[in-house]
Amino acid sequence: MYFFTLKMTNPIETVCSSISKRSIAIVLAASGISLALLYGYWPYQHGHLDHRSSVLHGVLLLMQLDAEWIFCPFVPVVSALLIWRKREEIMRLSWRGSRWGLLPLVFAIALYWFGYKADTRYAGFASAQIMCAALLIWFGGLPLFKLLLFPWIFLVFTWPMLPLEELLAFPLRQITTNVSSLFLNLIGIENIKNGTAIISAADPSRGLVQGELFSQDVDAPCSGIRSLFSLIMISAFYGYMALQGGARRLVLFLAAIPLAMLGNFVRIIMLTFGSILVSSEWAIGSNDQPSTFHMFSGFCVFAVALTGMFGIARVLERIAFETRGEAIVETPHDQTEQSTFNTKVIEGSVVVTLAVVTVALCEMTPVSHRLSDPGLTMELPANLEEFEAEDIGMSSIEKQAFDEGVEMARSLYQSPRGYQFICTLVLSGPIKRSLHRPEVCMPGQGWKIDRSEVIKLRAKDGRVQDATLLYLFKEHRSEDGRRMRTRAYNVYWYVGYDIATPNYVTHVILSHRDSVFRNINHRWGMASLFMMNAARPVGQSDPLASIASAAFITEIGGKMLPHIQKF
Repeated sequence: MYFFTLKMTNPIETVCSSISKRSIAIVLAASGISLALLYGYWPYQHGHLDHRSSVLHGVLLLMQLDAEWIFCPFVPVVSALLIWRKREEIMRLSWRGSRWGLLPLVFAIALYWFGYKADTRYAGFASAQIMCAALLIWFGGLPLFKLLLFPWIFLVFTWPMLPLEELLAFPLRQITTNVSSLFLNLIGIENIKNGTAIISAADPSRGLVQGELFSQDVDAPCSGIRSLFSLIMISAFYGYMALQGGARRLVLFLAAIPLAMLGNFVRIIMLTFGSILVSSEWAIGSNDQPSTFHMFSGFCVFAVALTGMFGIARVLERIAFETRGEAIVETPHDQTEQSTFNTKVIEGSVVVTLAVVTVALCEMTPVSHRLSDPGLTMELPANLEEFEAEDIGMSSIEKQAFDEGVEMARSLYQSPRGYQFICTLVLSGPIKRSLHRPEVCMPGQGWKIDRSEVIKLRAKDGRVQDATLLYLFKEHRSEDGRRMRTRAYNVYWYVGYDIATPNYVTHVILSHRDSVFRNINHRWGMASLFMMNAARPVGQSDPLASIASAAFITEIGGKMLPHIQKF
């Protein structure tokens, strides 16, 4: 605490008092330029190519991967306009910087170096966001930061957060599918829900087979996640501009999530009726070439959501909330002009020095410029004891879904006794987010997760490997109307250069840890074994069969381990 209560000594003030106003302007400008070069120019993370790109250029690269984040570059402009609206209040401040600003300043620099060493631009995004707050506190103090709190929070929308799509897209797909299927059944349009797909039911009286009227999969663009972030941004901005009081603004901000889902629900219903009244080709088209009506329904998502947002805002305007109001910040100017200038010279010099030290530290830091050798062999055995392998390979849909450079090996193993299982090996490409969790994609295929547990795979050579075992099931109606349940079992684990883990989050942590402390850039792979039992009527399942199947897939995993894992 001594550092933060240190008084400015007279010798320093004497030296600073001789510095001209022009020198002060140069130092302050140099601090801004140095940070602009740090985040806008300095090579930070590897993209698709072998060379690194800057933090800000990383925003453009992620936009190329997913055009739904096209709004990101416009966010700083909006934040600047919000700051301009408060220019009179800003000018009334004395701009007495706080030494507490050193804490987030140093933390932002440390986070920047960590992201550079770990080769992840998301740490750079967080560093830039924290740096903005640090500069406000360092140069203007806590009153300035409090005054510009919302423009600073709004800057969060500058950074594309693609991992959130994987985290939220599939749950929203399931919710949208369930609600749409239930609504269609309520209004008399019989349908069957299979995972995230909605298929028209068979109608023998009309000579219609299952899926003939309509068949659509609620894919990621129809889940609500693609419009969710932009709608949250719009609701935050509109609430800040149109409503008074934090409670009203918070309600409107949170309403963006159900509004995005409502918009996508309307979209699914439009596509369904378009398929029934005209044709699936006219209403939906194909994955490669969606129809004009399909594209038009996407704009209806925003129309419905924005209409709902404006309606909720009108209602909130009439509801009485207890608010304290916004206090006008006024700070007395008790410093002399010369003293203020001297302080800004020191503050600007500290920022420039930290930026230079950061660049020097990154330049001297050893980094791994190439992916390590994979820990998976990517060659499945032609047979495993009594099991004979049949190569399946990667489907065309999977090729479109996977990132560039992803490799897959997959085979179906069958025994003369009728047992069978599928073994899949997936090797990530140069993009770190190539792999995902089976818990994310399995529900999209119609499977429900009963439970999961960590098991141990034991090989004959003595090695032991932890893996995750998922207990899955799905239900359907048989031809005689009975509810049938199919159970399945999925064992998976992640493999790096010389480490393996059964957990997705752990593999991300280990990846960053080894990049920073071991200088190893893992090329992660995932090994997966899947087997399925025959369907049985609901309520007539055999618990012993489930135990035997789990033991069987665990034993197979131990036998497969020496063939697919190198270490």
